[in-house]
Parts: sequence; C-alpha cells; structure tokens
Amino acid sequence: MLIKKYSISNFKPSTLTTDIWRIHTCKDNTQATFNCAFIKLKPQKESFAHKHHDAETFTIIQGEGVVNCDDAEQKVFPGDIIHFKPFSRHSIKNISNSTELIYQTIWWEPKLEYINEVKKETLQRTTLIFSALPTPNGDLHLGHLAGPYLSADIFYRYNIRNNKSTRHYMGVDRNQSYVAYLAQKLKVTTETISLRYYKKIKETLKISGIHAIHYDEKEQFILGTAHLFNDLFNKGFIFKKRVKTACCKQCDAFQHEAFLLGLCKVCKFEMTGSICENCFAYTGEENLIQPYCNVCQNPINLVDKERFIFKLSHFKEKLTHFYCKTSMPEFAKVFCYDHISTLEDVPVSHCGKWGIKIFIDDKSELVPVYSVLEIAARYISLIKDCGSNKSTQIIQCLGVDNMFNRLILIPALVIACDNHIKLPDINVINYFYLLEGEKFSTSRNHFIHINQLLRNYSLDAVRYYIALTRPENNETEFRYDDFSKIVEEHLINRWDIYIKKLSSIKDLISEKECNPGVWNDTQTIFFEYLKDIQKNANSNYQSSK
Repeated sequence: MLIKKYSISNFKPSTLTTDIWRIHTCKDNTQATFNCAFIKLKPQKESFAHKHHDAETFTIIQGEGVVNCDDAEQKVFPGDIIHFKPFSRHSIKNISNSTELIYQTIWWEPKLEYINEVKKETLQRTTLIFSALPTPNGDLHLGHLAGPYLSADIFYRYNIRNNKSTRHYMGVDRNQSYVAYLAQKLKVTTETISLRYYKKIKETLKISGIHAIHYDEKEQFILGTAHLFNDLFNKGFIFKKRVKTACCKQCDAFQHEAFLLGLCKVCKFEMTGSICENCFAYTGEENLIQPYCNVCQNPINLVDKERFIFKLSHFKEKLTHFYCKTSMPEFAKVFCYDHISTLEDVPVSHCGKWGIKIFIDDKSELVPVYSVLEIAARYISLIKDCGSNKSTQIIQCLGVDNMFNRLILIPALVIACDNHIKLPDINVINYFYLLEGEKFSTSRNHFIHINQLLRNYSLDAVRYYIALTRPENNETEFRYDDFSKIVEEHLINRWDIYIKKLSSIKDLISEKECNPGVWNDTQTIFFEYLKDIQKNANSNYQSSK
C-alpha cells in the first residue's frame, strides 16, 4: 500500500497557465498500469490542446470550466468525470475570474482492440496539409526541401499508406516583393521571373518525390484577395491611417520589404523585409534601425503616407484561444505568446509598384496590398472549396521565419473574415538547415540542389539523410562527409546487405507455403519487439505534442 497526502504545496509550475502534481506514472516502481496527476488551472486560462494514443479522464474537483474535445464544447462542474478517446484533441478552460480550476487526470494505454476501433474513426476523416509557399525568385535547394516540404510529404505518404483521405496543397508566393526585386535587378518583368522559377520549383518537387496539389489560379486569388480586403474594410478591421513610410530620394521611390535593409528593433541583427531571420520578430519599416535602400544602398527617409492598416491588436483574445486549441512546438508557443502580449496594428497596403492591386468597393482607389493578404485569401478559398468541417484535420508545415505571418497575422485575418473557418489543428515548424555550418545562400553560391546529389546517390538515400538530420527543434546541418558516412553505414552496409540476404533466401525457397512450426520464446519475444517498434512509429505519426 502507498498513501500520498493531497496538498496544494505539492503543485509545481508546468506551463504559463497550469501547475501540476504528478502522483505516479507507469514508469514508477508502483507498477501502476495508469498515470495520475492533479492539475491546477489559473483563472480565465486554458490548457494547451493536445492529443495522444492514451485514453484519459478528467475529474473536476474545484471550480467551473469548459471542456473542448474535437471542437465540441461542454461546461463542467465539480464532480463531473470526462472521458477522452485516444487521438481526440482536447483542452479545458477555467471560466472563473477568481477561482482556480483543479482537476485530476488519469491516462492509460487502452487495449489494442479499442485503439484499432478509434483508428477506424480517424481514418474516415479527411486531412488537409498546407505547406508554406516558396517564393519564385529562385529554385528550391536542399535547405528548402529539409524544411516544410519533406515533412509534409512524409506525413502525406504515411496517411496514404493507411488509406486515409489526404491532400497536400502547395503553390508559390508569386506576389512577394523578392520577386519584384530580382526582376528589377535583372531588368525583366516580375511575371517573367515568377513563371521561370515556378516551373523550376515544380520540377524540383517532382524530382524530390514530393506529392502536392499546386493551387495557383491567379484570377481566382486576385478576386478572393479583393473580397477579403473589402470585407475587412467594411467591418472596420482595415482602416486608413497616415503612418511613417520608407522613401528613397535617390531612387525616387517608396521602398518596402525586399527593397529595404536595416537592423532588427529586437535583436539588432541585419534584416531584409519585415521578418528578422535571427529572432523571427516582425519589424515594421518605421521601426527599422539605420534603414537604407537595398537598390542604391543610400539611407532612406521616413515620410507620412496614408496607408491601409489591419487592426491586429483587436485579435489578442481570439488568437490566445486558437493557441490553446492548436498544436505546435513549445518554442513556437513562447514566440506567439511573447508577440501577442504587445500586439500592434500592421499595414496591409504598400506604396510599391509590384503585387496585387485591388479596388475598394466604391472604385475610388486602386490599392497595392501585401502578399500575406493573398495567402490568407487562398487559405479561406481552399478551406471552403474542400468542404472542410469540424472533423477535417488541418496540418500546416512552415519554417521559423514564417511564424509571425502563419501563426499570428494570417490566423487573425481569417478570424476577422469568418470566425467559423477552421484554422490548423497542427503546426509542424522547422528551424534553418545549414550547409557545412553556414546558411544556404544562392547569392554566395553556398547551396546544393538535389540534382547534384542524385548524380551519385539514389533519391531514397538523399531523402533518408535529410529526414534524419532535418532541423525539427534546432538548427542542423548538411555535411558532405557525414552524408556519405551515413549512407555507407546505414543503407549500404546494413539495409542493402540485409535485403540481398533476404532475396537470396527467397530464391532458395519454393513457392509453396512454408510452415514456421512452433515458435520458441526467443522468436515470440522478437516478434513482439517488432510489433512495439511499429506501434511506437504509428503513435508518433498520429499524436502531436
């Protein structure tokens, strides 16, 4: 017998919103077949939504809350016991302004038959995978592939192998300022650059074995962007305001994003555009330190100019609710909460000559808008076209330099348009993939195209190494010597030899069915070991931390 005394002093901080007291787990020497803990949730706070292969129950001890399970909500009170099936996404919110919500959670691994039953329900759901749109100002190199695109394709293949309805959507961010910047530099049209590299990007994805539906209906998305802009303008979420705008006297032009350089206001790292590649923070042109023109390299001036502004600060509460329901890495949660604590309104129109230009409803003004508005309009259009509902699983794959746009600005634009449009359930986020310790750079010719590796290695070998070393939780790197070594040790000396041995055995055995006979203990243990490996692999795909 083991007796533990319940005490508030036993609770330890777990996250920004909860304290926890773990009673015991299956790993303790109690030999328990279940895990148990008490959770204390602060007033008006919500636990992070999560799912796992375990079954789980909450028992409410103190306070009142709202439980969300796969988008179904229910009020709960002391004495209520809530059961969650494996792989159901769930969270709980404390609705009191002053009282802490305390509940007991018990989770355990259910019988295999029960897990299989839940899997059947899961397989009936449609999964939509969205990868961050590459910019068509250059071809994709290995650094790009190691980011969102390989992770999206691996999950897509896993789902298809398990007969699960899954679609992977991609396209290109053709109206990005970096496309216009390169076109101006090469003295060609932005359309020429966009089409040239769009074709190369599609070809590289095909060579890399990445399956995706490319959605780039230009006219449809221009109309969608115009509709979104005017809808938010009429609702008051987009408004006119005179703001500080970067102007280069030498070039006689207003410069933004790719046309502008300076130091990040947060970390003082040199940055181009509005997103810092060092700390990933958003910095508006009016806040850049020592800004200068990326065309003529001269300092720029800030002048008052009337622009269209999105009321991003209005969506702090709804974004917080989204973060409690969606799944993302811990570093991304910290990033999001840090940013929404000081959220400011942001411009959605610019004074440049590139990109989508739309009329406001009264046709009085043609407005050039940032491409992020188009990306939000694309998402809304696709979700509606796909007939997405509450049971649809939506996964978003992106890089750390896309966190502000993909986790803060675009969700806010979608919520402003229609609060019922489903946002991503899971966000798969990667850091930068380095080449021999330095960032990939096409301008410095410091990059590898997949074609270079395919001259001497198979596609499977290249994908295996990238999957093994891709930057999931921190920066990682591609090293030629390590790549050759891993291919030699893991694939050639291990798997190739094993497959050849199996093939030789197959040739010796007749086509008649072989009776394995009675298994001994060693064979049985090994078989169970193989089943555990498969079970753990499946669990890692199906659950998201």
